[in-house]
Amino acid sequence: SQQNNGNNKMVYSKRRKKPTLSDCESKLAKLKAENELLKRHLNHMSTKALRFDREKTLASERIKSYLEKDASTTEMKRGVQDFTDMYSDYGRRRQHELNFHLEQLQRLVNPTNFTKMGLWTLAQGSANPKHNPIAGML
Repeated sequence: SQQNNGNNKMVYSKRRKKPTLSDCESKLAKLKAENELLKRHLNHMSTKALRFDREKTLASERIKSYLEKDASTTEMKRGVQDFTDMYSDYGRRRQHELNFHLEQLQRLVNPTNFTKMGLWTLAQGSANPKHNPIAGML
């Protein structure tokens, strides 16, 4: 604390604690890893449409060849089942994409420490803080 020249009021400086080098390095490493993940996902998505069309054509031709060579019923069922698993709404690939996007949304929706502190501060003025729905988030 410091004294102001003209009056007897104390002047306090509001310095923020500086992050340590190790904190900055760990945050940088985390951000670089996330950046690489997003780059891989973007690259994957940009080539996905072309690859999807090519694989779909190959699967259709495989099923057509089963019809032409009078394949057994089990071979036909397996070919159709593989095609269905791959491209249906509940297929493996769509589930993988859905999980990726849900994880990203969950990460973005989680409140930061600053938001938590602000919500906690707002809840302090209420008569009964235990019945505050925001308190459950903290």
